[in-house]
Amino acid sequence: MFGSVTLVISAAFFLLSAGAAATAPERFAGLLGLQTAGASGRNEVRAQYAGIFLMITLACIAALAGYAPRQAAFIVLMVALGGCTAGRLASLIADRGFGGYNGVIRTLFAVDTLGFAAATAGLLTVS
Repeated sequence: MFGSVTLVISAAFFLLSAGAAATAPERFAGLLGLQTAGASGRNEVRAQYAGIFLMITLACIAALAGYAPRQAAFIVLMVALGGCTAGRLASLIADRGFGGYNGVIRTLFAVDTLGFAAATAGLLTVS
């Protein structure tokens, strides 16, 4: 049950994020404290955020539907969210604290870390 809930919540989060990045890349980038530089910047947001997030969503849905092993979806989540967590922690050390981080970035520290922990727990409880 825990694993299914983790996959459903993850699929919803990544699908909503993919949709936001695809339909309004400049706004999406702005929420993260980034700027897009014309068509190239919009393309990069759509590729790096919308595209990858859509594929993560599909991995979760495939596992929920029985088309892919649940272990595979949990590993995908662990790679994505673990990588974000590691990068955020490295940045936090380099920046010497949370000063200058906007509310979205501060929230993503928790989202990424908790998501990584849930995916890890999901992987460890797959039977």
